Amino acid sequence: MKLYLLRHGETIQNRDGILQGQQPGNLSSRGIEQAKRVADYLKSFSFHKIYCSDLQRTRDTLAPILTHHTAEVSYTPTIRERSFGTFEGSVAKDYLSYVATHGLCRLSHRPEEGESYVDMQERLRPFLQELSDSHLGENVLLCTHGGTIRAALSLLLERPLEEMLQNRIDNTSLSIVEYCPESRTRLAFSINETPHLSSSDELARDAALDTRQ
Repeated sequence: MKLYLLRHGETIQNRDGILQGQQPGNLSSRGIEQAKRVADYLKSFSFHKIYCSDLQRTRDTLAPILTHHTAEVSYTPTIRERSFGTFEGSVAKDYLSYVATHGLCRLSHRPEEGESYVDMQERLRPFLQELSDSHLGENVLLCTHGGTIRAALSLLLERPLEEMLQNRIDNTSLSIVEYCPESRTRLAFSINETPHLSSSDELARDAALDTRQ
């Protein structure tokens, strides 16, 4: 299996530093252009199956990609961003300040009505196992979120979650993990690839805080 993990395009909320979590999110003009560019980049790729978070920002990112692909698409809440509960819609820096001020663990803190990063990873674990079992030797695209990608990479690469949370995951970046069809051993991986966004282009500006997914 070759798994492509795609983060959605920039949203107005990303741009303005708002904590989205499982709110729908609205692509900004930059995010719309990023989605068009990644769609053009991926048009020569072949996917056997596509999974997409059911939130609006991922659906809107996937839409131009689907003009080039006919693979079956499943929209699922399983690969949504982490839920930040009552903090969703607030300023991201305020949440970070709250966590720091109260001496809370970034990984295990569960906001009221929300989930922790550990909770989200456990939500993803059976889904990723099912992918491995169902798509042996196939190319699979996941259109999802920055926090989700980091948590998934922790499981896929067998690396500590805290380490993976340090990785930069840009809007419309691709992270790729490939497995041998026979032995299911990992052959290669890459994180945060953005060949469709020139390094000199304003579309490739600094990544958002990872609470702004």
